[in-house]
Amino acid sequence: MSKASIKRRGSASGSITAEPVLAISSSQMYLQNATLSNKSIQSQHSEMPAINENDTAVIEEEVQEDELKEKPSGTSVTVLLDTTELNDEALNIELPEVPESIFPWKDNFFEKIEARSMTMQENVINKFLLKKELDKKMDKKIVLDDLAKDWLNVDKMTLDSQAYLLEKLLPTLIPGIEKMLMEVEKRKLLHSKGGKQFDPINYLGEYLMRNNPNYQKDLPESGYLKAMKQVTKDMKTEIPDTPFHRVFKMKKEVKEKQDQRESIDKIKSRVNKMRKEALSLQFQEWLLDADKKIPLPVIQSAVWSFQDTEAGQKAEIFYHPLEVEASMKDKRDEEGFIEEIIPYVKDLTSQDFTDFLKHLCQCADDFWETVTHDKWKQRFLNLFLSCDVGKVGFLDRERTLTLMENFYDKNPKMVKRLFHNPRYWPFVQFEDIEPAEFWGDLEDERSPFEESEQISEGEMKKHIFLTDEEEVISGRSSDQMQIKKRLSQDEQERPTGSYSSRGSVEKQRSSIEEKMGSRTEGRNASDGLAEQSASATEKKSSISMQETGEEQEGPSKMSQESSTSTKEQGQPPTEKKALIEGTRSNSLDEGIIFQQKTSQNHSTDFTEEEGEGQSKDSKLSSDKNLTETGDKSAVCGEPRSQLIEGKPWSGELVTSDLSKKYMKYGENQKAFLDDHRFSDLHSIIGRIRKHQESKMRSPFNSNYLTVTQFVQILETFMGARVPAGVMKKFLTFFKKNYVETHEEKMNHLEKIQQDAMAMRRKILLEALFQKWDNEGSGFLELHEIDKLLFSYKEGMEKISMMKAKLHIKLPTPHPGNEVRLNVDHFRNYIELVVAELTGNENEVFDNVVEYLMMSLKRTQAEQLRSVARRKWLHQIQRAAETSGVCLEPVYSAVFKALTEDAEAHGNNKKISAHVSLLEENKLMPQRGNVLLRNVACTAHDAPFVLKEVLYRDMKGISFSVVDQGQPIHVPQVEKHGNIHFWNTSRPAKEQRGSFLALPLMDAYKRTFGVLGIDTLQDPFKKNIFARHEISFYQGVTNTLSIAYHYVHSQEHILHVIAVAAGWLCVVAPNITNIITFLVEPGPDEDSDYILRKMMYLDNNGHMEIFSSPVPLCRKENLFRDYIFRCIDTSEVIFTSALGIHHIVVPIRDRKGKALGLLDISIAEQKMLLSQEYKDLQKMLKIVQAACNEILGEYLGEIKKRYILELEFKGEVQRIGVLFFRIMLTEVQERICELNSQAFIDLKNYYDQVLPNDFLLTENDNYRPPTLVHDIIKAVVLIIHPKLKNTELVEEWDQCKEHITNELISRLCTFDPTAEHVKVDSDLISKYIKGNSRKSVWLTRSVAIEYLYHWALTCLCLIKLKHKMENKYTPPLPRGKMSQNRMLVKF
Repeated sequence: MSKASIKRRGSASGSITAEPVLAISSSQMYLQNATLSNKSIQSQHSEMPAINENDTAVIEEEVQEDELKEKPSGTSVTVLLDTTELNDEALNIELPEVPESIFPWKDNFFEKIEARSMTMQENVINKFLLKKELDKKMDKKIVLDDLAKDWLNVDKMTLDSQAYLLEKLLPTLIPGIEKMLMEVEKRKLLHSKGGKQFDPINYLGEYLMRNNPNYQKDLPESGYLKAMKQVTKDMKTEIPDTPFHRVFKMKKEVKEKQDQRESIDKIKSRVNKMRKEALSLQFQEWLLDADKKIPLPVIQSAVWSFQDTEAGQKAEIFYHPLEVEASMKDKRDEEGFIEEIIPYVKDLTSQDFTDFLKHLCQCADDFWETVTHDKWKQRFLNLFLSCDVGKVGFLDRERTLTLMENFYDKNPKMVKRLFHNPRYWPFVQFEDIEPAEFWGDLEDERSPFEESEQISEGEMKKHIFLTDEEEVISGRSSDQMQIKKRLSQDEQERPTGSYSSRGSVEKQRSSIEEKMGSRTEGRNASDGLAEQSASATEKKSSISMQETGEEQEGPSKMSQESSTSTKEQGQPPTEKKALIEGTRSNSLDEGIIFQQKTSQNHSTDFTEEEGEGQSKDSKLSSDKNLTETGDKSAVCGEPRSQLIEGKPWSGELVTSDLSKKYMKYGENQKAFLDDHRFSDLHSIIGRIRKHQESKMRSPFNSNYLTVTQFVQILETFMGARVPAGVMKKFLTFFKKNYVETHEEKMNHLEKIQQDAMAMRRKILLEALFQKWDNEGSGFLELHEIDKLLFSYKEGMEKISMMKAKLHIKLPTPHPGNEVRLNVDHFRNYIELVVAELTGNENEVFDNVVEYLMMSLKRTQAEQLRSVARRKWLHQIQRAAETSGVCLEPVYSAVFKALTEDAEAHGNNKKISAHVSLLEENKLMPQRGNVLLRNVACTAHDAPFVLKEVLYRDMKGISFSVVDQGQPIHVPQVEKHGNIHFWNTSRPAKEQRGSFLALPLMDAYKRTFGVLGIDTLQDPFKKNIFARHEISFYQGVTNTLSIAYHYVHSQEHILHVIAVAAGWLCVVAPNITNIITFLVEPGPDEDSDYILRKMMYLDNNGHMEIFSSPVPLCRKENLFRDYIFRCIDTSEVIFTSALGIHHIVVPIRDRKGKALGLLDISIAEQKMLLSQEYKDLQKMLKIVQAACNEILGEYLGEIKKRYILELEFKGEVQRIGVLFFRIMLTEVQERICELNSQAFIDLKNYYDQVLPNDFLLTENDNYRPPTLVHDIIKAVVLIIHPKLKNTELVEEWDQCKEHITNELISRLCTFDPTAEHVKVDSDLISKYIKGNSRKSVWLTRSVAIEYLYHWALTCLCLIKLKHKMENKYTPPLPRGKMSQNRMLVKF
């Protein structure tokens, strides 16, 4: 490398500045950039020559000359720098910034260097391209000689020498030999025997010397030599451990990968084409609008829902779900349908794509059902609007159910099976069912989804005809006559011995004999009906009124089939015969449409390795497994009729957002901001209404039905296969018979007016409270309220206001006899005051509110401060509602509110805060019964504060706050002497600042924690807390307490559901899984809510609890909209989605709104067994009762109940046994109601011989003969565990003697969680779980049923007790620091 010299004129000292160095570095960088550019060109053209060293030296010399020319003359100092020593560190020296105007020569220097570099690059490229063109021309002129390939020999022993010869010697020797031979031929020496002297060796040597390749580069070219060069290159690649060999190997691998990639791309392209063809065929299965298009949200929801299926969860590695953002107006044709789906399923395997196609077919079927039910809902909506004459927004629930019962009663049994019986759950609530009937009714109640299996098309049509005839004969009757008739039929049909609380074995056995006989008769009758219906359908086309022979034959057949239904309707069979012929042809001409559901599943098997032979197999084959419907002729791939009830689909789902459209229907639209008297409250009212809960969720009301509830309850009543003719009759019947009297209409209007006035008063008083409580503390002092109220009308109404105080229940006074009113107490107090004042109540209310509003004057700064603080308090509550049952977001929102308020309204204080909660001190009780543990703190205090414990014997004022229930403010901690400093490394002189400790109190005013705030981090001396700050911090503690108990109430509810679901898996194994969802409300009253999937439990007892549950939005779950309809209506829903049956049950709060739901799946089972359906109802009733108890305790409306001994040991233990405690209490109450005769009959159970016709089929699990003995043994061993393995329990004759009144009394008061109870749970489990639940049910004995539930409940409590004595982990979501999912084995 050459050296660069730099000259710079300056002082005599000859100092060197950094600017020339910078210039040199820059020049070198430009040279390096030029070299890098050349290297990039070389990488693109592997044969391009590199820049040689001579060229680089020339460039450097030119740079030096230009620099020397630009230097002014004068004294100079020359410095030589070796460019080889300029490493990266030297080039990256940070130099001081110098204005460019000082060195104007730099710009010119850089421009010249750049221009010369670009010119050099262009010259090199041009030379390379020119050489390439010459090579192409030479290739055309000189043809390669194949004889040179004979030199190619891959013998590894001689490869090196051969390559050397071919490269160094032979390219010169071969032309020399050729020249020599030509010379010999020219002289004709081969044929002459003598002649001129010619030495070939000398000639060859002369040639080699003249054509030495070291001195002559332009050697003659020939086809043979050119081919020899190629052979040389190929031979060099075969020499191992050489650069040529490595390069050749790399090129070979690259080529193979490239060929493999091209092959894969071809296969993917072919598979992609085949999949597009499959999707094109699948598109025909969807219901299209008039333009042959599908709404985009439907496509996106179908793709989205695949990840919720079992196949989709297995393929989640390759599957990329999309976000549903389009509207129903955005639609796609067949091409758009394929383009939307292909990008998200292109990476699926063949099997996964086959499963995806099946899923799309199922979605297509469900979409047909969705559109069909949308038509139904439109009719139900119109029916509601026509019946709601006064536009009050609701209908009478009791009257609606009565009309449904009347319509249900008037139909024959076969048609009744199309509907759900309105006398049973879910139409009748659990609270309305007598407990003895609920627990002791052993009837086989028909569970949902049963009718889809057992009703054939012929039977359905036949009995629909009979329904028409009955309507003609019976005529119209009044509602009162129908109700009386229904009640009389109820009393006659209901068996008395099946669920009687007496429990008589004789009556139970007689009822069982009657039931078995009736079942046999019904089975024979159904067989006969099936045969006759088959013959009737075959001869349907030949029925005519003109053929007298068939006219006489038809009634005789139909009379036998309809004898049962005619007797039920109270009409003689002769009248039926007379009207059958007259109505048959009319009924057939009506063209009753039956919507028959077909399941069409595509199955494809795309194997990517099979290559070209797959194009012939690209057609989809229909799946063999069709759903069991009336018609199985349709298979996937065959086009469907695109008509719904004879008309094409409009392309819209009118009732898809029914809850949003009608959430304010019937509401008094009078705005609260219209009254100018309360102009000062308008802004507060606006914020209150903005933060109100969304009205899309209709609360359950036992008296009224809203629009969405009415539509849903009618859809539940209809089932899934009700023909259009029957539905039309029902709508006509309901509309005609739903008649309200004038008095009822006026009562409804009065109720609406009262509700609107109550809502207006509530909002006005809440706005007044917020204006009064400017800092958001959450309470007002009673003496301040009285002081202002007593001055109303200059004190003339003081006596009346004093009377109002006598009727209000004031909260417990705080220390110092201060009575504080929260917003509810304040509202009640003002309402009572207004009620005591004379005059029109509404006018008096407005006057009082106006007086209080005008008496409270707030400055603009105070108003702005109030708005900001209300927003922060709302964010804390919002964090609790959207936390996914986790306290970490709540703590974060609290600290954010504190720090932002300190900066905005506390003179920019720098504060620290921590939250400590009370715990029972079990490790060191000598230091106090309780301790305070720090569970959260600000980030900079975490190393010193988090997880630390404060005991009573330590310094600190926190326990004084706990004991007094009052905040304590220490302005100067350095002078207090009783402050505990967590950071012991802080010097004593820096321990300056203020400290504020505030109590966290529950609804019962019990302190459960402390919020500590200090200013030790603040550098300013004057950093005490102002009064308005302390008031705001009290509001923060109040909001934190509410948020804390809100989260814990949800945790407790999940805990109860987990325990209840585990019990249900034991008694109802046909339930596949149970999924728990919780509601997360929207940000304002007009926004939609979302659902969070919190917990999953399958029938194997495996539970998944999601710590970070994914939110479910309505728009993304079109095919799971039933879960949102359940929340909208707070009603139970029976439905089928994606081939799985679901029972969706809401979990209601104390106001009737759904706060969550249970999605109970019954896959692969068409129905639940009768006992499973009953046990499901028991579980749901107890879960709802437990939720009401938990929420009542959280709101302070009820006091905590402690019944079992285990409940006194802690809150986790109490919630863990709450479900079984309620169940045990109910079972004990039912046992107490049984008389002694029931247990006397139980003793003689095996002495009575069961009838022979009570034998079950081979498919049924017949109970062992020791069933009753096992249950009695389990009960006796729980009460008397010392009798284990003795004859007193092992022998039936001795065991039954334990059934005494004393035993029954102990059963009603027994506590299985008591300390003295020591029971062998494994032995009890053997006796109880060893007998199937079905065998217990089939005994039809109420006493056995009660004792079974009592023993099973005690067994579960005993096992829970053993778990909680060890390290018991409740099934609850964990925080962010834990695992994503926690697996629990129940």
